[in-house]
Amino acid sequence: MPEAVAQVLYGNEQSRWLREAVMAYREVTGNIPNVTQVLTEAAVENSSFTTVLLCTVMTEYAKAPSNMLKELSQLLLEILNINDSLKASRATSVLEGLVTQDNENVRGLLDIIENSKDSDSRRAYQCIKLVVMLSAKCSDARDLLTSTQARWQWSVEWLRGRMDDHTATISTGTGLSNEDSSTKNFQRTTSAQLTLEEATALLSEMESAEMEIECDSSELGEIKESTCEREISPSQDLDAVDP
Repeated sequence: MPEAVAQVLYGNEQSRWLREAVMAYREVTGNIPNVTQVLTEAAVENSSFTTVLLCTVMTEYAKAPSNMLKELSQLLLEILNINDSLKASRATSVLEGLVTQDNENVRGLLDIIENSKDSDSRRAYQCIKLVVMLSAKCSDARDLLTSTQARWQWSVEWLRGRMDDHTATISTGTGLSNEDSSTKNFQRTTSAQLTLEEATALLSEMESAEMEIECDSSELGEIKESTCEREISPSQDLDAVDP
């Protein structure tokens, strides 16, 4: 890597450069493949760069207007698709949040959902949609979500409530989307219904997996108990014999 490029990526101007790069995903419509490639390649097996990158992206995701999150979502998908030893920790950071170099807390997607549900329901919805996509493409994200099932269940129930709320705006026209409108109010769209179905299916899979684990544990306990009884039984029979 040329020294000048390395200085920009990892030097003293790193934070400023990353902010400008991430801001581009808010302002530009469509993909920015060259920038995405630079960011993802620089993050491979580099925990410090990954932390600064995710802090920058998640900070923007929490405060950018909700109609400017679409490309940021795509960037997060690309970052979590990096296959290296940091893959699981990236999933944790995106879903549950992380801490900056200045010890400031940065919200993850699950926190943003909860924080935005009343004031910016469209942002909360887009977070749920992104979590569904992340879980489909990243097994680490799915595993982590399983461990925080109660929070995901709450998110799914919230979205179901919004879809069942007949006072909410109904969008039947083609091309209308919760990702593009400049308002903060959630709209009941066909896409939102599909997202709810996928989120519900994901939750059902988690619940089924949990039930299987409980059943396996129960069966294991019964096997151990039965084994103990068989081991004790011979001695009991001997005690019963009159010497």
